[in-house]
Amino acid sequence: MIVLLLVAIGFLANGISARSTKQEREFRTVAALAKAKEALIAYAVRYSDTHPNNVPGYLPCPDVGTSEGTTAASCGTKNVSSIRRLPWRELGLEVLRDGSGECLWYVVSGTFKYSPKTDLMNWDNTGLIEIVDDDGTTLIAGGTPEKRAVAAVIAPGAPVASQNRTMAASANECGGNYSATNYLEIRNGVNNTATAVGANAISRLIAGKESETFNDRIIYITADEIFSAIRARKDFRARLEALTGTIASCLGKFGELNGSPINANDNRLPWPAPVNLASFTSNTSYDDSATGARKSGRLPFRVAVSKSATANQMSGQNLLSNVAFSNCTSWTTDDANWYSNWKDHFFYYVSGPFAPISTVPTALPCTSCLTVNGTGNYAAIVLFAGEKTTGQTRNTVTDKGIIGNYLEGRNSTSHPNISGASNLEKSTATNDFLQCVTFDTVTRVSQTFPCP
Repeated sequence: MIVLLLVAIGFLANGISARSTKQEREFRTVAALAKAKEALIAYAVRYSDTHPNNVPGYLPCPDVGTSEGTTAASCGTKNVSSIRRLPWRELGLEVLRDGSGECLWYVVSGTFKYSPKTDLMNWDNTGLIEIVDDDGTTLIAGGTPEKRAVAAVIAPGAPVASQNRTMAASANECGGNYSATNYLEIRNGVNNTATAVGANAISRLIAGKESETFNDRIIYITADEIFSAIRARKDFRARLEALTGTIASCLGKFGELNGSPINANDNRLPWPAPVNLASFTSNTSYDDSATGARKSGRLPFRVAVSKSATANQMSGQNLLSNVAFSNCTSWTTDDANWYSNWKDHFFYYVSGPFAPISTVPTALPCTSCLTVNGTGNYAAIVLFAGEKTTGQTRNTVTDKGIIGNYLEGRNSTSHPNISGASNLEKSTATNDFLQCVTFDTVTRVSQTFPCP
């Protein structure tokens, strides 16, 4: 009986030791994944600081083996997701290993990777990665574009089946090699070893139960997690408001250069661009070619029609350029990059007397101009559309062509501003930022300021 008791105690001790070892491995895996996620979000938040003349939000390319722990200069083609090892050195981390001692792997959405960059990087961006549960169909991340993941980090665990992790010459720190099939697995038809082929194609990863043939552990990042952290920066909202002010200033300068020679009394402004565009990614799509009764729409980047109608003396045809106006040199390379990524958020109302088809407005201030909350008489108003509110969606070209998916209240319903004397709204019911444009009644110099 004493012998049997000792044997039983031995089995019990071994079982407790095995469970303790497994829990320790699990703890190391969870900690490594969490640390990687935190570092990736921080990288995206600081991207504009570490990469001048860029906007925040971008994530690094994976480590493809050229220089261990560093990110690739470019990964694949535009808007196509990429998978390889986590670039721990680029993230300012030590080597991160899971509980089995293996380095982590990393998947980045084509719409968030830093090279080649997607066309628009702003808070409306969505990921291209769905995460499914063990059954291979139940979505953990996905269902709607906003809920898809923008990146995922995978702990590969110990080798299973026929995986061969013979060391490659370029993997001195982590060991092993850069073949995803030697680290990640397929379960219930979902393949963790590769991303979908084709621009904007959706990739699927599986967070399955551990078995003899599958032991991947996944943590993922959503767009909201990245932009929640970006919004928390004190300078982020200020940067967008400053850009709106600079755009309004350049718009006002247009009104100072009309006539041939320049007529100081002619302060007419450009036509708006249409709200519904064939493409929202190219700057030149935002042009004033469609005129008529409409006096509101998107901010025009190209103003060739208005330039001709007013005999404007600006250089070239682009409104937003530091070479277009001798006194609008505040437009910087950084402004240009922020505008290029946020241009679909800018809208513009012009008052009737200041539209290009009107006679030259000689009487200032006018009595039939734009107002905000029933007060003021403004020649024009530039609006920056805030984040999506309940019921708004901006995922497709069709979505983006609806002004109500960007602006709220009278800022939306006053479009197309046929009278040119709409009363716009600044209130807690909207999250739009309004910048007013007017002209000094004597000097006819443009003045811009946040609408009161």
